Amino acid sequence: SDPCYPAWFEKHRVELGTLAKQHETFFEYRPLFSIVVPLYKTPEPFFRDMLDSVISQSYGRWELILVNASPEDEVLAGLVDGAVSGDKRVKCVTLEANLGISENTNAGLSSASGDFVSFFDHDDLLEPDLLFEYAKALNAHEDIDMLYCDEDKLLPDGTFAEPFFKPDFNIDLLRDNNYICHLLTIRKSLLDTLEPNTAEYDGAQDHNMTLQVSENARRIYHVSRVLYHWRISESSTAANADNKPYATQAGIRAVQNHLDRLGIRARVSQSRRPFTYSVDYLPPEEEPLVSVIIPTKDHSDVLRTCVESVLRKTTYANYEIVIIENNSVEPKTFAYYAELEKEHGDRVRVEYWPAEFNFSKLINFGVTKANGDFLLLLNNDTEVITPRWMDRMVGICSRDDVGIVGVRLYFRDETIQHAGVCVSGGVAGHLARNLPKGNWGYFSLGDATQDMSAVTAACMMTKRAIFEEVGGFSEELAVAFNDIDYCLKVREREQLVVYTPEVELFHYESLSRGFESNAEKRIRFHREVSFMNFRWAEYYVKGDPYVNPNFSTNEPFNCYYHL
Repeated sequence: SDPCYPAWFEKHRVELGTLAKQHETFFEYRPLFSIVVPLYKTPEPFFRDMLDSVISQSYGRWELILVNASPEDEVLAGLVDGAVSGDKRVKCVTLEANLGISENTNAGLSSASGDFVSFFDHDDLLEPDLLFEYAKALNAHEDIDMLYCDEDKLLPDGTFAEPFFKPDFNIDLLRDNNYICHLLTIRKSLLDTLEPNTAEYDGAQDHNMTLQVSENARRIYHVSRVLYHWRISESSTAANADNKPYATQAGIRAVQNHLDRLGIRARVSQSRRPFTYSVDYLPPEEEPLVSVIIPTKDHSDVLRTCVESVLRKTTYANYEIVIIENNSVEPKTFAYYAELEKEHGDRVRVEYWPAEFNFSKLINFGVTKANGDFLLLLNNDTEVITPRWMDRMVGICSRDDVGIVGVRLYFRDETIQHAGVCVSGGVAGHLARNLPKGNWGYFSLGDATQDMSAVTAACMMTKRAIFEEVGGFSEELAVAFNDIDYCLKVREREQLVVYTPEVELFHYESLSRGFESNAEKRIRFHREVSFMNFRWAEYYVKGDPYVNPNFSTNEPFNCYYHL
């Protein structure tokens, strides 16, 4: 909760003069929106607020379908009758009894005649320009099949709080939880092809539909403005997840069925928070060889911690460790190499790069010496925490749509070092940096498997085929941002970069190479910043699609979802 948000929202919501102009705006394409609202014992004030927020829309081509599942409620029935008689765009479907949210909604869908169907809760509110913004998007992109917007909570005292500024479409985050939520709007012709919701999906009915749409939609569009207010009341999920204990099982079923339809081998279970799901993607039955590539120079005690954690904890069987030696001078370093090759020569070997330190060249050289189809780039100052770390990463990276997998990293004191990367500000910022373990940040996004624009190469898995296709790491970037650049090159090939918190390591950052501490290093750093700004100017103008444009792009705020 940000106490500054209500004032921020008032400053950013649509002005009355703009609304008046919207009423007069003529779109070449004027879609009809069918707004379906299941009613069940809806309190009169909630009903009136909901109805007013629809009638007040600045875009007028809509129909409101009220599905009354409590006809015995005479007050509500009278309110519905009044709404129908007061505006010809309002329709009523009266049910004999409450059939549950899925079947009640289906009854409304059968009466929908619009080009798009919007799913609206009976106690929530719309901003008056919501449908206008949706219509504007549809005129800009004729292939949109689903739309959603940002939202906040309407508190009992009438104030707004807890704004959720969402990323653009993010399939892995959608499998983790129904982040899309409101106001879910789907093209009717596509909706008609989906398997209808049944009672087994009650509580996760929107999530089930959204997952089905994601499998078939041409374009999913996000309007990055707060246009929906989710009311917190005693009976709402927004107030207490325990109000719908059945919804979690329905959500697991929805995600598992979605993955099964796509032929993706995975197991879905409840994650650490309500209505969130852990997807364990299974590695191929014939485990591919993973090459763990570790560049290093001296600091053999640091390297020992890293390598022994891999050897001791890894449950995945088919891997090799390729140490890339770069100009070490300490005798104990070479003694450790001899020890490794003697005791683990079947799995560990040392390759020598005698030239200057250039991280990109080291990685590219290491790949030429590696045998695996999957490359796991690992800093020498890391330590494995999660035993199934490699299984998890291979499972995700084996997907056809994934090019890179990154993980959650901690500093020595168990504060977060990395939970994905925001590409903005001073090139990029590590999300959730320095937050204590257990504090997963804004809407717990640090604890959600999701797609990112980039992750750090301190622990990064990628496919060899993708690595070779994009030309490996850019050797102009000797020290900084080479991993960010590599991620953006992979994304250019329409491959996903996935961050997963299900894999955790310690990262004792910069123990072996140090920081930008002298003029020469700072000059080199400045050149690398310039390279990134030139090569990836689009990101610094349009923004990171996985970070909402309402957030600050300036450091350090680009690490914390700061307005």
